[in-house]
Amino acid sequence: MQAAKFGPTSSNCIVGHLSHFMDTIITRAVVLKRDPSYAHLSFATRARYCIDKSRVVPLIRWLRHNHLTASKIGELICYVGDEVDHLRLRVEWLKNLHVKGRDLGAVLSKQPALLLRPFNELNHNVALLENAGLKREWMGLVFTFSPSVLLEDHDQLNRRIGMFTELGIDEYSFGTMAFNFPPILGRLSIQEMAAKLDYLRGFGLGDHTIGNMVVTRPHLLGASVEESWQPIVKFLYCLGVERSGIRRILSLNPSVLCLDLSINIVPKVQFLRAIGVHEEVIGQVLVGFPPLLTASLNKRIRPVVRFLLDDAGVSEDKIGKVIASQPEIIGCSLNLRLSDNVRFFMSLGIQSHQLGQMIADFPMLVKYNPAVLEPKYLYLKRVMRRRLEEVIKFPRFFSYALESRIVARHELLERKGLQFRLKQMLACSDEEFGRKVYAAERGLVERETSDSDDIRA
Repeated sequence: MQAAKFGPTSSNCIVGHLSHFMDTIITRAVVLKRDPSYAHLSFATRARYCIDKSRVVPLIRWLRHNHLTASKIGELICYVGDEVDHLRLRVEWLKNLHVKGRDLGAVLSKQPALLLRPFNELNHNVALLENAGLKREWMGLVFTFSPSVLLEDHDQLNRRIGMFTELGIDEYSFGTMAFNFPPILGRLSIQEMAAKLDYLRGFGLGDHTIGNMVVTRPHLLGASVEESWQPIVKFLYCLGVERSGIRRILSLNPSVLCLDLSINIVPKVQFLRAIGVHEEVIGQVLVGFPPLLTASLNKRIRPVVRFLLDDAGVSEDKIGKVIASQPEIIGCSLNLRLSDNVRFFMSLGIQSHQLGQMIADFPMLVKYNPAVLEPKYLYLKRVMRRRLEEVIKFPRFFSYALESRIVARHELLERKGLQFRLKQMLACSDEEFGRKVYAAERGLVERETSDSDDIRA
C-alpha cells in the first residue's frame, strides 16, 4: 500500500477492512510455494506477486478517488473476491447514471448483488424507468435511496409502474414523483402501496384524484395506515366531519395524511376552541379550508389571529365567528394582503373598532385586494355621493361587481329619481331589485321594504 503512495494511516485503515481479502492473498501465497517457479521466493515476495496480479491496489486508489470510504472499499472488495473488475465496471456504470461521490459506495453496499447482476438485466430496468418518465439525470438520486429497483424482476417493475399509470399519472409526473420520493420505487412494496390506494378509494376518491394526490404528495404513501392514517381519520370523524368532508380534505390537502396527529393537528383544534370557534362547527371549518390543518400554528395561524385582534380591531368575542366564517383568512399573507387591506380602510377614516365590527359582519372583507376596493369606494363617494357611515353599516358593498351591479343599478335609480340604501340596492337578485323599483315608482312599499329609511323617492 505504501508503495502505491498510500500513507501509513490510510494503508492501515484500508488493510483493516480487507481482512477476508488478505486471508485469500495469504492462502494463495502459501499455495504458490508448491510451484517450482516460485518456490525459491520468500513469502513476502509471493504475497506481493498475488496482490499485484489481483490488480486490487490500482482499484483501491481509483475507488478512493471516487470518494468511497475505506470501510466501503473493504466491504465491496471482499464481496467480489477475484472479480475485482466487476467492481470497477459497476462503479463506472453507476457514475453514468449520475450516482455521485460517496453515494457510489452506499448504493453498492446496500445492494451488493448489483456487482454480479448482468449488465443487460440492469440496463433493461433502467430503460423501463426512463420510458416511464424518470429522467436520466434524476436517476442518481433515485438509485441512491432505492437501489433495489435495479434488481427488481422485470415483470414486477412493470406492475409497479403500471399501478401509477392506472391512476392517470403521466410520464413527467411519474418522474418528478419518483425523484421527490424514491421509496415508491424501492422500499415500499407493490402490495403495501396497493392497500393504501384501496384505503383512499374507500372514501369515494376516484383514481384520477388519487393520482393527483400521490403526485403532489408522494410521501403520504410512506405513512402507515394503522399508525397514522386511521387515527387522523377517526379524529376528524369525532369532530363531526363526514365521509364527504374527509374526501374533500384529502383531495385538496393530501399532506394531512403525512402529519402527526398529536403534534400537528390536535393543537390547532385546541386553538380554535380557545378563540371561540364553537365545537359543532370546528369540523366544518377544517372541511371549508383544509390547508388550515397543515398551516404552522406559531408561524401562520396565531400571527393572523393576533393581527385581526390588535390591528384590524376585531373583538375577542367575535374573532371565533370571523375565523369560523372565513377560515381562508388564515391563508392570506400578512404583509402582502391583510396589512395593506387594513391600511386602506384606515386611510378612509374608519376607526379600528369600526373596522373590527365591519369584519365581524362580513369576514370576507379582510381578504379583498385594495386595488379592487378603491375604485368602488371612489365611485361611492364621488358619483353616488354617499357617506362613509353607509359603508361601515353595510361592508358587503365591497363584494359586488362595480360595473355590472353597483354602477348599473345606481344609474337606473338615478334615471328614475330614486335612491335606495346600499343594502336595499345591492343585496337582492335582479328580479327582486326590479320589483322594488316598480313598487317605489308607484309609491308602494312591499313588506320587506317597509322601513322608510330603506327607500327614498
